[in-house]
Amino acid sequence: MDRGRSGSKLGRMLRAPSPRRRDRRFGAAAASGRSLLSAMLIAGLVWAPLGTGASAPLDGTPAHAETAGDAPREAVSAAGELDFAPQEPVLAADDESYIFTAHLRSTGEDALAAGRLEVRLADGRIEDAERLTALLSGDAATVGPDRALLTTVEVGETAPGEGQELTIAIPRAAMPLGFQDDAGVYAVRADFVPATQTDGDAGTDGEGSDGEGTGDDTGTRPPSTEEPLLSTTTPVVWRGVTAGASVRLTLIVPLLLPGEVTDMPTQDQLSQTVPRLSALLDAAERWDATLAVDPRLIAGIRAHGDAAPAAAREFLDRLAATALPQFLLQFADADPAAQAALGFEQLLQPTGLSYATANGSFPAEPSDPTKPTDPGDGTNPDGSSGTSDVGSDAEDDAEDDAIPGTGENDGDADTDTDADDTPAPPTLEQLLDWPAAYSGAWPAEGEATTATLQLLTGAGIESLVLESGNVRGTAGPRVALGGFDTLVADADLGAAARTLLSGPSETSRTAGAAELAARLALAAGRPAAGAAEIGRVLALDRGTVADAGTVEAVFATLDALAWVDPTNAALQPSAEGTLRAGEVSETRVELLREAVSRSSAVDALAPLLQHPEYLTEYQRVELLRTLGTRFAAPDADLAAFDQGLRERDAALLDGVQVVPSENTQLIGSSSRVPVLVHNALPFEALIVLKVAPYSAAITVPERRFADEAVEAGGNSTVLVPVDSRVSSGSTALVVQVADTVDETVFSEVRLPLTISSRYEAILLTVLGVLAALLFGFGVWRSLRRHRLVGRADRGEGGRRRGAAGE
Repeated sequence: MDRGRSGSKLGRMLRAPSPRRRDRRFGAAAASGRSLLSAMLIAGLVWAPLGTGASAPLDGTPAHAETAGDAPREAVSAAGELDFAPQEPVLAADDESYIFTAHLRSTGEDALAAGRLEVRLADGRIEDAERLTALLSGDAATVGPDRALLTTVEVGETAPGEGQELTIAIPRAAMPLGFQDDAGVYAVRADFVPATQTDGDAGTDGEGSDGEGTGDDTGTRPPSTEEPLLSTTTPVVWRGVTAGASVRLTLIVPLLLPGEVTDMPTQDQLSQTVPRLSALLDAAERWDATLAVDPRLIAGIRAHGDAAPAAAREFLDRLAATALPQFLLQFADADPAAQAALGFEQLLQPTGLSYATANGSFPAEPSDPTKPTDPGDGTNPDGSSGTSDVGSDAEDDAEDDAIPGTGENDGDADTDTDADDTPAPPTLEQLLDWPAAYSGAWPAEGEATTATLQLLTGAGIESLVLESGNVRGTAGPRVALGGFDTLVADADLGAAARTLLSGPSETSRTAGAAELAARLALAAGRPAAGAAEIGRVLALDRGTVADAGTVEAVFATLDALAWVDPTNAALQPSAEGTLRAGEVSETRVELLREAVSRSSAVDALAPLLQHPEYLTEYQRVELLRTLGTRFAAPDADLAAFDQGLRERDAALLDGVQVVPSENTQLIGSSSRVPVLVHNALPFEALIVLKVAPYSAAITVPERRFADEAVEAGGNSTVLVPVDSRVSSGSTALVVQVADTVDETVFSEVRLPLTISSRYEAILLTVLGVLAALLFGFGVWRSLRRHRLVGRADRGEGGRRRGAAGE
C-alpha cells in the first residue's frame, strides 16, 4: 500500500466535515439505504422459494449453493478443470429423464468461487468425426452461437485442490429432441460461470432453470452474458443410429504383465495378475478379438515350472488352446521403433533366462503343455522341421553381439547338471516357443518409420499393427503396406478407450465412454452401392490395460452398442496404403542411448558372480523393459523414469567392492585386520581378494583369499593377518577385488593403518610390574597373616599353661 496515499486518506477521515457536506452525506446515505432495503426485499422474494444445495436433485430442478452470488469476481481462480458427461452414452426418446454428471476441480492455490453450471444442447446433428473432434477440442467456430439451454445448476465454492461431483437430471420435457429428430450424435455443452457481487438473481431468469421446460419456452433462454470460466463438451447418441446401419469392429487386446513387474514375475505377482488376464481373455473371446501377447508372460509362468500358481498354468493352457488369432509382441513389449531410432541392426532379444529358472520346480521329463511330446528326431510334433520363428529369431539374435549391449552368452550354459537324477530346467527356446502365435509386431503409436519397417523385415515379421496417424492413403481397417499385412488402429477410438479406463475422475471416464460410443455411431452407416463396408480397429492401450484393475468398462460400453458387430481381423476388407513416417522423440532416444551404454558397463561386472550369465541375462530383460512402448505414451514421465534408471544403474555399477575405512589401529607385532566386502549386484558373487602392503613397515603373510562368497546385496568380512616391522608409524593395505577365472582386478581400495607397537611394549611392562607388585603384596600379606596367627596361638598356649600350673 502507498504510504502517502494512506496518510492522506487517514487525514481526510480524521478531518471533521463541514455541516453542509455532512448534510449531503447523510442525504445520500439515506437514499442508498432505501435502495438497498428495496433490493433486499426483492431478492428475498425471489430467492426464498428456491432453497439451497450443492448439486441438482434427481427431479431435474436446479440446486442452489448457499454461497452463490456472494463471491466477488476477484475471488475467482482460473485454475480449475471441468469434466462433463452423460451417465449413459445413448439417450432413448422414451426415457423420463436424462442423467448427466459434472466434476469440478480447483487446481490452484485459491478456492474456485461459487457460480452456476449452464447446460446447453448444440444445434444440429454431428455428421462426421472431424466436427466431433473440433467440438471436443473446444474449437469455438464449430459450436455456433445458438444453443438451447437445458438447465442451470448452482454450484458452491470448491476448496483448493479439491473437487465436487454434481448429478444433473434433465426431464424429458426439457430435451428439445424428439422422435422426429434424426438418430445420431449430438453435442451437449456445460459452461461454468462464476458468480459476482451483482449476480444475486443468477439462474432464475430463464426458462429451463426450474426443470419444467414445457411448451414453446423450452430452451429459449439466450446464452449467458457472463464469460464462462470453464467449458467442456460431451457427445451423446440420440436414439442410436439410422436403422440398418452398423460398423464392423475388430478389437486388439493386449495380454501383458503390469508395470510394477520390472523383471520376471514372482509367484505372488502371477497370482495377483492371472485372474485379471483370465477375465480379459473371456471378454476377448466374446468379441472375437486379436490377442497381442507379451512373451515375458509366457516365459514367466513356465520359468517356475510346477511351482507356478495352478491358476497361472491353467491360464497358459487355455491361452494356447484358444481359437482367437494371436501374435507375440517383443519380449517385455519392447518398442521396435525405438530400436530402429537407436540404430540397431537386429531386434533385441533375451540372451537367456537361466537366472529365472534356477529356483523353479521341473518334472523329470520336461513337458510342454502347449504341444505334444517332441518326437526327438529334430522335427516338431506337427511334422514341420526346426522351431517356430519366434524361437529361432531369439536364438539367432542371442548369438549376435553386434548390437549395442549384447553379450556372447547363450544363457543356457548352466542348464546341464552334475547329478543325472536332477531334471534340467527348460532352455530359452523352450520357454519362448509358442506355436499358436503368428509373426507380428506392434510399434509404439505413431512412431513407425521406414527404418522400423526395415528392422522388422529383417526379423521375419509379416504382420503389423499401426496407428491410423502412421498410415496414409486409406480409411480402411486393414491395408497392405510395404509387404506387411497391417491392421490400422483408429487413433481416436483408442484415445477414447484410454480415457474410459484411466480418466482422473469417474465423470472423465464416463466422458470417455460417451466419446467411444459417439465415434462408433459416426462410423456406422450403409456403404455406397458397390463399395465395401468400412470397419474399424480398436487397439486397447497396452500400458493402460496392463495397469488397470479391470477393463470390463470398455466391454460393457461396447456390449451396449447394438450397431457394433464384433469382427475377426481376417474378415476386415483390405486396401492399399503407404506409411506416413512418425518420429521417436529425441529426448527418449537420448535417454535410451545412455541406458544401453550403462547396461553394457553393468554386463562387464558379470565375471565377479558365481554364475556370470545370470547378470547379462538379467540386464537384457531390464533393457528390453526400458525400451517398452509404455514409456512412449504422451503422458509418460520420462524425467522420473530416467531418474529411476540412473539410480538403479549407479547402484549396480558399484559391483563388488571393499568398503573403505577411515583408519585401523595396529597394536602389537601381529594383528588380523577385518576387510568388509559389499556386493551390490542382484546375484551371489564369488571373488578373489588380493592383499598387499603399501610400505615395508608391514608384511602380509597371506596375500590371496580365493573363492570368497558374498551374497546378493550383502556383506562379507575377511580377516587379513598383518605383521608390523616397526614400533610406530602409518601405512596401508592395498586390497583388490578380482574374478575367479583370470583374476582380473575390478576394483581397488587402500585401507589406512596406524602402527603402535611401542605402546604395546610399554603397556606390557606396566602390566608386568603391576602383576609383580600385586603378587608380592599378596605374598607379604599372607606371611603377615601367618605370623599374627602364630603369635596368637603361642599367647593362648602360654595362658593355658599358666592356668594349669596354678
